[in-house]
Amino acid sequence: MDQQHQDLWSAVVALKESSRWVEELGGVIDAVEAHFRAEEALFDKYQIPNVITHRTEHKRFLATLRKKHSELSAKHEAKEDLSAELDDVVKSSTKWLKIHANAYDEPQYGTFFKDGEYIGK
Repeated sequence: MDQQHQDLWSAVVALKESSRWVEELGGVIDAVEAHFRAEEALFDKYQIPNVITHRTEHKRFLATLRKKHSELSAKHEAKEDLSAELDDVVKSSTKWLKIHANAYDEPQYGTFFKDGEYIGK
């Protein structure tokens, strides 16, 4: 999971260097969704408690990304300048990923996993 977090962070930051970042944001959304599915599968497999809010945060972040992607795609088609909005997407997404990992992932996983191995309840 830690490596996936780093990969997601890197993918979001890489959007700033891309000339096709609106399209690539769709790929980032797919990667975030896949990561959340994998994370939530661990919740189920190991019966991690107290994950309702955690799952809700995943859903909210994905909804925000999808909405932003839709808005930006429309503006891109209209040939609008999106540079300020790109900065906003990168800053807000990296901030969310950092806060989420520190507030949700680390406290929950740190209790149940060590060095990628399940250590129990």
